[in-house]
Amino acid sequence: MTQFDIECYLNSLSEDVEVIDVRFKNITYLPNITRFKNLQELYCANNKLSYLPDLPDTIKIISCSNNKITSLSRLPKNLEMLYCDNNELTSLPILPENLQVLYCDSNKLTFIPTFNDKVLIAFLYNNPICELINTYYINDSNLTKQSIRIINNFRHLYYCLKFKKQFRKILWEKIREKKLIKKYHPTYLIENLTEDTDLDIFLSNW
Repeated sequence: MTQFDIECYLNSLSEDVEVIDVRFKNITYLPNITRFKNLQELYCANNKLSYLPDLPDTIKIISCSNNKITSLSRLPKNLEMLYCDNNELTSLPILPENLQVLYCDSNKLTFIPTFNDKVLIAFLYNNPICELINTYYINDSNLTKQSIRIINNFRHLYYCLKFKKQFRKILWEKIREKKLIKKYHPTYLIENLTEDTDLDIFLSNW
């Protein structure tokens, strides 16, 4: 059986192509496809992919189910449907505002970003996160979306408190300390004093 040449296939396509379908091709990677400026749909399910490349923002449908994908990079801003079930994802990136349908079941998800109001259907089952939100399926359910939002707020608060000391240390060393050293260094006096300077006013504001 001849090995499918993904590079050759993509090079044979017109740059105004709207659909790319490479399902069941036994490919292990997908090359950069950002040159396809009119691409609307990408089908790459049932392969051996471990990641997806950067994608053009014109894409509305992504089907990458049944692969070995461990993470997804930034999703196209016009994306409406995402089928990424049966992979090895532990989290999802920020969901585009136009997303309406999400199939992410049978992964290893421990984190799901807050859903926007346009998400109508989402399949979540067979993921660790389901034990926290106590649901496997969303069908325009504001209650479930609210549960995810509350969990994410607690997560944000937890990490803010956990790394509070580190944040303060970085803020002091990288920003505030440098400003103070610069302002109160003797050279600051030399650079900003003139013969007409009122020393009492200058020093009181120093």
